[in-house]
Amino acid sequence: MRITPRVGTHYLIFNVTRAPFNDARVRRALALALDRTQLVEAVLRSGERPAYALVYPVEGEYQPKAVLTGSFDEARQLLADAGYPDGRGFPPTEYLYNTNERNRDVAEAVQQMWRRQLGLAVTLRNEEWKVFLQTRLRGDFQISRAGWLPFTPVPIEMYELLLSTSAFNDTKWKHAAFDELYWSARRTLEPGARHALYDRMDTILRDEMPVVPFAYYTRIRLVHPIVTNWTDNILDARPWESVGFGNAP
Repeated sequence: MRITPRVGTHYLIFNVTRAPFNDARVRRALALALDRTQLVEAVLRSGERPAYALVYPVEGEYQPKAVLTGSFDEARQLLADAGYPDGRGFPPTEYLYNTNERNRDVAEAVQQMWRRQLGLAVTLRNEEWKVFLQTRLRGDFQISRAGWLPFTPVPIEMYELLLSTSAFNDTKWKHAAFDELYWSARRTLEPGARHALYDRMDTILRDEMPVVPFAYYTRIRLVHPIVTNWTDNILDARPWESVGFGNAP
């Protein structure tokens, strides 16, 4: 069995067109109330790492600096500042996820964390994959699970998910400065300058919190000892023409 880090992020999304999730204080409160260590160690249990930024930090490449920090106390204060002290007056809220045992486990853990830390009673709703995608596309949700496995370790693919014009932006979040930084980064060839633009985009995402990253992906593979030239890497990609079979041990 091989457990390998995979570029990609587990996260939650808010429908920012619906109150109270149009308030960044509420979104940040819910983000800070998650115990990411517990989620990866006790729920996912597949070698994932806690995620405090949307973009996976690639060794030797771009590493997000503007990451989510804060305490449960800060989460409770943010919720109070938004008008919901100890969760009082918070409207009925539903968490949507696609049918899968691990997704259910995460949903139940998140539900308990929000109840324990913020006093929120969140209900859960699961749908089969195709129905789930259509529900999100219609905007018929408040909070939903999400995840993305990019084709490249370059961060720009993850940022594209949150462009105002992106077909994948189910949050309906729009931020003109973020869009401008995205297109500037696409045109910038020098790595240092491009990474500086990424930092500014990460800062906006951290402060606005339209999505809540909580874990980075891994891949688990059972590889028989006779398999040769099998390579593990962060994209879970390999030149299949070179993979073969040797003699049984």
